[in-house]
Amino acid sequence: MASIREKRPGYWEVRVFVGYDDEGKPVQVSKAIRGGKRDAERLAAQLSSRPAPRSGKLTVAELLDEYLEHRALRGRCRLGATMRVGPSGSRLSRLGPSR
Repeated sequence: MASIREKRPGYWEVRVFVGYDDEGKPVQVSKAIRGGKRDAERLAAQLSSRPAPRSGKLTVAELLDEYLEHRALRGRCRLGATMRVGPSGSRLSRLGPSR
């Protein structure tokens, strides 16, 4: 559901509920746009089609794995490529918390 209001002539604020985060809290995205009401409605449709942002509770290894998957889907990186880290040459997916 989108909320559209005109803050001043030709300047619109669009607020869209996009879902809930990992902790169950509601997430809203808010943007301002210059133009007419149709421009604001078009922006509301674009914002409502986005997935809800996730909380930042991922490890660095998980973020890098997601990044590599994203790059592989776009055809810019081979998913099977091995990333060597440190002098021991451990694989990225085998990294864990330091002990």
